Amino acid sequence: MSQLLLHKKHIDNFLSIFKDDIKYIYGGITENGLEKRRQSHITDKEPSVCNSTWLISQKAITTINIKDINKLEYYKFLITEIEQYLIDELANKYDNKCKNDRNKNGTIAQKGGAGVKIKNLQLGDAVKFYIFYELK
Repeated sequence: MSQLLLHKKHIDNFLSIFKDDIKYIYGGITENGLEKRRQSHITDKEPSVCNSTWLISQKAITTINIKDINKLEYYKFLITEIEQYLIDELANKYDNKCKNDRNKNGTIAQKGGAGVKIKNLQLGDAVKFYIFYELK
């Protein structure tokens, strides 16, 4: 199975068992610890409706480990595709409860991998995929 399909399967599996009663949800990536990322969301008000009651996934949904410095373009592609898949799946499953950036017509505007810079990827990095959410 390709890496892309394997990571998508991890997302599918996670979302199939994630049954919390969601008020709002957001999906993304981080190279930092999940709690540190949660705090930066709250501090930056990203998404704008978030506050300190929001939770972050207890562990990464899936992780891409940078193991070959000569394949950075491939890793960027993989991260981009998988993050977009996560965002699209959240939008499909949770509709307007998904608070990733949207266009004026309501469609998802955020493009997966938008924050990924190849020059920032280092050997040994672990890019973690997570959800950030508020319960009803």
